[in-house]
Amino acid sequence: KAQYQRIGSMSLPAAVSPSAPERCVSRDSMEDYWSEVKNIEEERQGGQEELMERGSMDEAEIEEAWLQEAGLSTLVTGTQSDGPAEALLSTLTRSQAAMVKKRLDNYTQTLRKRNKQPMRHVRDVFSMPDAS
Repeated sequence: KAQYQRIGSMSLPAAVSPSAPERCVSRDSMEDYWSEVKNIEEERQGGQEELMERGSMDEAEIEEAWLQEAGLSTLVTGTQSDGPAEALLSTLTRSQAAMVKKRLDNYTQTLRKRNKQPMRHVRDVFSMPDAS
């Protein structure tokens, strides 16, 4: 005959009920689990911040490398005029040409952001003469 213990509103056989050491192990296991989840979330956030910092710097280099691997380095270096570039793109399919244009636009936009002069503050433009 199985002996039953009453836990809340349900009854379990005594053999199934966890003993005190088993409860501690499961509590410790849950604490370990949640601390690991927290560590993973923190690592993801830190990694995303690093990617955001490196993203703008590497983005132009990534696009340039992609275009060079595709054999389109002349679009990046600008050694040819616009006419041959259009002729080169006309040999590609529409989807290929769209991807190349997207990469090239992304490359030029990233370079513009990188080389953009910082905006001057109004106090720097209209500086007050020294009262000395």
